[in-house]
Amino acid sequence: MSSTNAPNKGADNTYNSASSAIIVDNGTTGYSELSGTFGDSSLFGDSSLFGYNNSSTRYSFTPGAAVKWTPTLAAGTYKVSIYRIVYSTSDNNAQIRGNSVAGLSSPISVDYTTGTSGWYTLGNFTFIAGTSGYVTNSFSGNTGKNLRADAVMFELQ
Repeated sequence: MSSTNAPNKGADNTYNSASSAIIVDNGTTGYSELSGTFGDSSLFGDSSLFGYNNSSTRYSFTPGAAVKWTPTLAAGTYKVSIYRIVYSTSDNNAQIRGNSVAGLSSPISVDYTTGTSGWYTLGNFTFIAGTSGYVTNSFSGNTGKNLRADAVMFELQ
C-alpha cells in the first residue's frame, strides 16, 4: 500500500474529487467518534482549519481519541484518501487504518503538521458490498497536539 502527501489540487487551486467518489464527512451518516472528547475546529474562526468543501472539522486532544468513517460501498477496489488538515498543533503521527477484505491494515502514520491541507492518498483497498469496510484515525497522544478529523473519500477503481 503506497501513500502520498500531495493534495489533489486542480488548476483553479481548489481541491478536486471524482464525481463518482463516495465521501464520508464529519457530521454525515457513516462518521463516528469512537473515543475521546471532540470539539468543532471551525469555531476558532481560522479558515486554515476548514476541511473538505470548506466544511467544519473536528479535533480532540484526548489521548486515545479515535474516529471512524464507514461508507456504504458496492464491492470492488477503491482508492482511499483522507482529508488532512495541516496545522501546527495537529498530530504529527496520526495512526490511520483501513478495514477491507484483507482485514485491518497496518497503521499508516500521517503527519498533519507539514505540507498542504487536502486529500492524502492512503492506498487501494478492496471491499465487499455494504458497510463492513471502514477507515479509522487514532490520536498518537503527543503532548500539545490534536487529532484532526474531517472526511474520507472512496474512489472505485
